[in-house]
Amino acid sequence: QKKVTATHQDALRSEALAKDRFEQLETEIENFTNDKCPTCGQDAKSVVDNLKDRHADAQGEYQRKHDDAEILKGRLDDIELGISALDGEVHAALMENKRIESEIHALELELSGLQSKNARLAEMKTEYDALASKTFDISLNTAEAELQLQALSQRMRTLQAEKDEKLSFDTRIIAAKEAAAKAHRAKESAEWVKQSLAILTDIRWKIVRSSIEPIRKEASRLFALTLDADSKAEFDFQFRDLRGNEVFKFGWKTKGVLGDMFIDFDSLSTSQQVFTIAALLIPMIQRANPKFRFLMMDNVEVIDDSRRFTFSKMLEAAEMDNIVLASSAEWPRMDFVTVHSLGVTEEEVAQLRDNLQFFSSGISSGISAKTPK
Repeated sequence: QKKVTATHQDALRSEALAKDRFEQLETEIENFTNDKCPTCGQDAKSVVDNLKDRHADAQGEYQRKHDDAEILKGRLDDIELGISALDGEVHAALMENKRIESEIHALELELSGLQSKNARLAEMKTEYDALASKTFDISLNTAEAELQLQALSQRMRTLQAEKDEKLSFDTRIIAAKEAAAKAHRAKESAEWVKQSLAILTDIRWKIVRSSIEPIRKEASRLFALTLDADSKAEFDFQFRDLRGNEVFKFGWKTKGVLGDMFIDFDSLSTSQQVFTIAALLIPMIQRANPKFRFLMMDNVEVIDDSRRFTFSKMLEAAEMDNIVLASSAEWPRMDFVTVHSLGVTEEEVAQLRDNLQFFSSGISSGISAKTPK
């Protein structure tokens, strides 16, 4: 497992180096316009052809490195699935061990009862032998003696059945002890699996951190544009809470007299949540590398008036192809912002919301209505 992880890390580094070579050659090729040298303007077709050949080789190498990294990642995923299955088996073995221990305890109680019955059986057998050896008077009532004999015979059959049950119980005790020993071995295996699972979990989070670190850096850069110069807050992810439990959250990390403090996204104000999620969405869109990078957000009127200008400056620095914001409040006019007014007042917006609420309540109450256009 460690070897696969190390190989995967090497593959990721090789993939990154191949990508850098591929992009560097691509940049050099773009510098040549119509196969002309960008410096002297002379024909440089042979140089361009050579660069294109090297570019194709680098692109192929990058694709091979990328495929190798994906294969290794798949192997790591298979290992995690295997460990998850083992964890389930260990849990089942532990539950079975508890069940066997409970059964052993019950059998021990039953054995104690049978031992008491066995002692009573010995006493009754002594009593029976004494009665069997006793010489009865010829004048004894035959009918009464017959009844006593039948009762004693029934008691002997009962005691013999209890004796047979005790022998069966001893066999069950031996089987239960063997099962308990097997469960103990399974418990030791469970401890080993837990240790292995902890190691693989740590490896998994390291892979996650390395994957989202570029997103965090770009989000932090954009996020900083919306803050005051003396602010000590920055965008960050959290992978463990204060109790050490695994979590995956994002929000603000602030510095104070007591040290670093993480503020979860759900704990921010609505205004703070809007420009925080924008700072996160932009690098995620960029990492996806779509043909057209487009961001659309509504209800941005919740952003404080004092932060609308800095929020717009952050979007300007986002390098997106197009950004559309919908707001029911006035938005600051800037050179890089085009404001389209729909000619609807805030009172009309409020009235429209009341109508929509009335329409929704009518539908939930079974009232037939048509949606206004």
